Amino acid sequence: KPLTPILHKIVKSVEQEYPGMLCSILLLDETGKQLTLGAAPSLPDFYNEAIEGLKIGEGIGSCGTAAYTGKRVIAEDLSTHPYWADFKDLAAQAELGACWSEPVVNSQGDVIGTFGIYHQQATIPDNSDLRRIEQFAYLASISIERQKTSELIWQQANFDSLTNLPNRNLLQEHLTSAIKNAQRDKKQLVVAMLDLDNFKDVNDSLGHATGDALLVECSKRIKSSVRKNDIVARLGGDEFIILLVGTTSNTDAEIIGEKLLNTLAQPYIIDEKNFYCTASIGFAIYPNDANNINALLRNADQA
Repeated sequence: KPLTPILHKIVKSVEQEYPGMLCSILLLDETGKQLTLGAAPSLPDFYNEAIEGLKIGEGIGSCGTAAYTGKRVIAEDLSTHPYWADFKDLAAQAELGACWSEPVVNSQGDVIGTFGIYHQQATIPDNSDLRRIEQFAYLASISIERQKTSELIWQQANFDSLTNLPNRNLLQEHLTSAIKNAQRDKKQLVVAMLDLDNFKDVNDSLGHATGDALLVECSKRIKSSVRKNDIVARLGGDEFIILLVGTTSNTDAEIIGEKLLNTLAQPYIIDEKNFYCTASIGFAIYPNDANNINALLRNADQA
């Protein structure tokens, strides 16, 4: 199941088994510098909103410190604990007296979140409490890591690892959807195939590292030259596909095509070296030139 309902289930199960505990699971964001809410259904909404995006660091609450240091933090009295000096009024408003926070760690030993247990009164944990919080944090770790692994697998299956553009697999999905929409709305769909001229010479003379850098820069230029709703994908090598969604005339496609070629023809600076690389582009229009994916791609390639 998706991560959010799993984390909510963990929190609710703990709270039902141990009355008096209010639990919170926070996730470390992609920057590794902020915490975002995973699940805290029993804490007040205003409290969750206040700590959303909390920057981690030494002395920044229990969870902010635990995420930063990778060590358990026990704040048995929030009204006097130094880590809670800036959050004392917020804790009082939420009627929270104690917070024990355990870092959630993945299988590589990296902190990926925190598991926090709150009490409404000042409370010191005993050994059994400490064992429980370790177990709860481990459950959260399994769930979070599984989700991240699933996201990584999906990313690798659908996006080009070099340019981060959609790959052939995801392009098929985009094309299928775009053709259905064009058919329903009785509009054109322009498929453009673009490749770099003499790209093999770049690889042979300057090396594959320079060739890769050129492809990355080209992908950025292509993205910046098309409209927000248009889709850019990399088929492989130096071949790119652009779906010009909602294009109403051949003139529109020609204008975009000229813009692309002019942008890509500008000089490139890679490893402090200045050089040029031009591109060629061909169009196929649905439904005028073809009415299925394979025929559109084949005709764009020939063009």
